[in-house]
Amino acid sequence: MSTLVEKIKEHPQIFHSSRGKMVRVWEAEDQLGLTFPEEYEAYLCHFGAIGFGSVEWTGINVDPELNVVRVTRRAREEAESFPAGCFVLRVSDAEGRMVVCSETEQILALQEGSGPEQICEGLVSYFERCLEEGLGETLI
Repeated sequence: MSTLVEKIKEHPQIFHSSRGKMVRVWEAEDQLGLTFPEEYEAYLCHFGAIGFGSVEWTGINVDPELNVVRVTRRAREEAESFPAGCFVLRVSDAEGRMVVCSETEQILALQEGSGPEQICEGLVSYFERCLEEGLGETLI
C-alpha cells in the first residue's frame, strides 16, 4: 500500500469521495497526456478525492470543480506559466496559489504574474503540510 494512502487512513475524519477504478485513472492520464505518480494513482483508487478543513485535493468521482482532468485542462488554457507534465492538485491554497504536482512528485505553487515555485518534495510531505493548514491541532 502507498505511504500517502496509509497517512490519509490515519485520519478517518477526512472526507473522501468514492474510490476510483484503475481504468478511470488511466483514462484521466490519457486525457491529460501524462502519467500520475504512483502515490497519486493509489490515492485516486482508494479515495477518489479528499477534503478537510479548508483543504481540498483534486481527484476523480467528484464535482467538476475538483475533477483533476477538468481543472487541469482549464488551468492549462488560462495560465501561461502552467508547467508541462503537471496536473492540478489544489485549485487554491491558503495563500491563493494554485498547487500542481509533476509526474515526478515535485509540488509547485503557481501565482499569477510569477513562474512556478517548488514548495515541497513529494505528495506525502505536502499532505503533512496540508494537515497543519486544514485542521491544525484538531487533527494532529
